[in-house]
Amino acid sequence: MTESDLHIHLRTEINRRGFYVLVVMPMEDSPDMPFGYTIGNAMLGLPELLVVGVGPRTTFSTLSSVSEAMRTNRRAFDEMARVRIGGIVPVTVIDADDRVKDDYTIQVGRTLGIAPHAYRVQQIVVPDERGLFPWSPGCADPYRSLPVYRKGGVQ
Repeated sequence: MTESDLHIHLRTEINRRGFYVLVVMPMEDSPDMPFGYTIGNAMLGLPELLVVGVGPRTTFSTLSSVSEAMRTNRRAFDEMARVRIGGIVPVTVIDADDRVKDDYTIQVGRTLGIAPHAYRVQQIVVPDERGLFPWSPGCADPYRSLPVYRKGGVQ
């Protein structure tokens, strides 16, 4: 599939559903973490969403559920909002640093034809089984090692 074919496919799906969830898995021998993000929320003036470091099923379902909730509410989630999406513990939404646009959400601008400064990104951080986040003392592996790209750093 060429990059042009990819963008045609992404735009078709965005036109059908309103947004697309792109999940990226690293090569088998790569130290990189899997990640995923939405493409299409920016067309409504909403932030695109990013998940880093969890499996593809969790990434897809988390991004889909949080994106649907945000689109239904017609507004972005507040910084550090806890969002219940069906699991026992809620995820946390943070305003992501702009560097994620170069490192992760590259296809947003290419697919939608917008510059990086024209959209926001919110990172969805998934907690461990006890509801602890990477910035919380006692957060379990592998969650305590997940990167958090919060503007201004983590509290």
